[in-house]
Amino acid sequence: MLSNSILYEQGQHGLLLTSLTVLPGGGLMAAAVNGGLFHIEPDGRWFRADRSLPPHTVVHRLETDQDIVYACTDKGLFVLADDGWLPTKIAVACYRLRSKGGVLYAACGNGMWYLFKDSWLHTNYTDSPVFDIFHTPQMIFMAQTKGITVFDRYTQSTEEYPMQTAVSSLCVLHGSLVGASANGDLMVGNKKGNFELVRYGKIKIFSLAAFGGRVYACTDRGLYRLLFWRGKYHLCSVKTGFPVTDAVFDRGNLHLATYFEGVRTVAVQSAF
Repeated sequence: MLSNSILYEQGQHGLLLTSLTVLPGGGLMAAAVNGGLFHIEPDGRWFRADRSLPPHTVVHRLETDQDIVYACTDKGLFVLADDGWLPTKIAVACYRLRSKGGVLYAACGNGMWYLFKDSWLHTNYTDSPVFDIFHTPQMIFMAQTKGITVFDRYTQSTEEYPMQTAVSSLCVLHGSLVGASANGDLMVGNKKGNFELVRYGKIKIFSLAAFGGRVYACTDRGLYRLLFWRGKYHLCSVKTGFPVTDAVFDRGNLHLATYFEGVRTVAVQSAF
């Protein structure tokens, strides 16, 4: 478990962490909106890790796929090499990577891309910004500025589901598509061909994360588990008291990216 006292001693308690990823060789990498990138060793030591990134780059998300570490940024998609970050063919804003069936997909400012034989190719599903992607055998769901866009692989057709807000992240819980809206609400598929927004008082949802069949909500109040009970979605507290912006799973633990609190770690058994 990472020690908060070590983080404080190294002056990391003032960082606004926005994303985490587990590194292939152990440890974590963290992105801070006000501090760049950091490599966090298993013993809690922090090192700068933004070598070769363009100046003033904003990292939207860190991802690891097949032992390759990626940075989704406002200046494109970068891949981590021994001598620093290298640019890829994607030179527009990149928000998220998703892997499905051995294929890596990128949600970007001009639509969706996919990696084919070491080359990134742009799809023709949409040219509008895509913030997240969720795949089923037949459908591709894309979170966008004005709601959800669905591409049907069988009919090769696209259908839009407009909403009053942008959608920033997507997951599935009990067979229904769920997501986080830009306004901090929960977006849920009602299984009637449409989507609804659910508000939880003053709690603002930043993003959703799925691990082992469970869905967690990262919010301005902390980490919650999303449960469906008696026909309604409920937020059940896991770790509260500070904003949590991202969560990653590693060897029985959930590592949390936070505002001002460094990286917090929660044992999965204590997270329901």
